[in-house]
Amino acid sequence: MRVLHLPQNIAAQITITVRALRENGVQARGISPRFVIMPNDVVEFIPDFPKVTAKSAPLVWATTHLARTKKVLQAIMWADVVHWHFQPALLMALDLWVAKALKKRVCVEFWGSEIRIPQIEVKVNPYYAKVWQQGAYPTESEAQSLRAQRRFAQICPTVFVPDVQMLSYVNRALLPDVRILERRICLQDYEVAYPGLNKPKPVVMHVPSLPIVKGTPAVEAAVAALAQKFDFEYRSMTGVTYDKAMQAMAECDIYVDQLVLGVFGLAAIQAMAYGKPVVCYMLPAMRAALPDMPIIDATQENLPEVLERLIKNPQLRYEIGLKSRAWVEQHHNAHKIAGELIKIYSERK
Repeated sequence: MRVLHLPQNIAAQITITVRALRENGVQARGISPRFVIMPNDVVEFIPDFPKVTAKSAPLVWATTHLARTKKVLQAIMWADVVHWHFQPALLMALDLWVAKALKKRVCVEFWGSEIRIPQIEVKVNPYYAKVWQQGAYPTESEAQSLRAQRRFAQICPTVFVPDVQMLSYVNRALLPDVRILERRICLQDYEVAYPGLNKPKPVVMHVPSLPIVKGTPAVEAAVAALAQKFDFEYRSMTGVTYDKAMQAMAECDIYVDQLVLGVFGLAAIQAMAYGKPVVCYMLPAMRAALPDMPIIDATQENLPEVLERLIKNPQLRYEIGLKSRAWVEQHHNAHKIAGELIKIYSERK
């Protein structure tokens, strides 16, 4: 079986999945523009869509698209299975139609903004409602979601989403075969470093890559208030290499993920893989679907109380860290999930 993943390496999931498929004995390739969150030699790079237009710089525009088209179509011809992430790779979704014409086994994995429907999200998530009204997600709309779903409904019999909240956006009349495929990491990359029981000054870490989406102002306000009462270190990691960010995560005692979207992402899974307690705002649907999940739920309002409890209690940090690592091993092991994917790919003859 030869499997191709393309074109958007969202949260390094192409990189991770291709690695895991190879570990399971599958010939797998990943192709994506030069945008990755971790160094790797797994992804083959293709030119990104040029910022110039056919009118403003016709030669650059045409050359870039020609190189991208050639690379993608050659890869599709090589593959038995084509697995899209986020969106088609070529203009007018040419890659989808070529794969269909060649009778390839195909599937698509949606990740968030391409199918999120604000009208659904604002009813259950006041934090998203606020930032959406402020223009944080200008491309998200019900019309865009339906366009993306219709595009793939014409060719892909199987659709993956990472969690139950994403299920709420999928139109089952268009895409009846939708499955949850959990976010994944390569566990061997994460050496466990549980919070120390005798550490006098715990480290709280937060990565404000997109402050308005991460709820960073609420994190910083909580930290400032707690710093007047407790002795701890706060690390806000921005503008550093991936390796340095991972080193800092391995050294922290509490990881604060995000306080807006109501779901956890790759960074939370990575922190749990290191054996850290993770604080994150979780929607009720997410919590109900995963009742034994060790992530500590927090809102922007009660974050100071949640952090205070963890800062004061090293035993609690350690115990949650143990549960966090075990949870990731059970639910987010890329090697295990790749085995499940192979079975799904094999269903499509």
